[in-house]
Amino acid sequence: MLLRWTLILALLFPLSLPPRSGEPPGNDPPRSVVLSPYWGPAIRQWEPLIVYWAQERGLDPDLVAAVVRKESIGQAQKEGPYGAVGLMMVMPAEAGFPWRPSAEALKDPSLNLAWGTGILAEIVHKAQGDLALALSAYNGGWDQVHLPSTRQYAQSVLTFYAYAIAGRYGYSYQESKAWTMVLITQVDDRPQEIEVLSSEHYLAPCFDNVAQVYQA
Repeated sequence: MLLRWTLILALLFPLSLPPRSGEPPGNDPPRSVVLSPYWGPAIRQWEPLIVYWAQERGLDPDLVAAVVRKESIGQAQKEGPYGAVGLMMVMPAEAGFPWRPSAEALKDPSLNLAWGTGILAEIVHKAQGDLALALSAYNGGWDQVHLPSTRQYAQSVLTFYAYAIAGRYGYSYQESKAWTMVLITQVDDRPQEIEVLSSEHYLAPCFDNVAQVYQA
């Protein structure tokens, strides 16, 4: 399974970035090497692990960092009310997933990121590259992607991601809370898909074809 993400536009008005095509210019920041400067110490302390496991799964490290920020605020020992644990709030063996590690084991940052990124990459694959849909499924499962709570979760993660992208290029997210991202996504050998995500739209169009997604 191969996932490849290419950012072509990130906009936080009044600033905009030109569309990207071909090889990135030489003065671009080294993508998939370091996290955006947007992230504070709580997330940045896990940078080597986030970058490593994101690259292993074909995900943008800043996307993984955004999930970590939403799920645990970088607290490796965090326990959720429904049994999820660790940086990416992975459900352990004790919560009905016997093939997964125990809750205590998943408090290890590297193991948690290994499982969390693997789960996220598989969900993105099943969602055929639809990032908003995939994040909703990561939060609540495929049968709950239509709920306002899972959509709000996706919107929150995408907002962190948009701010990180802005910071990656030297822009301040504090200038505006509005953003628009245009992503090119490619899953395996399928044609590339263009996805437009915005802070001002409730992601409803992203869920129109949920019935076509194969559920695990």
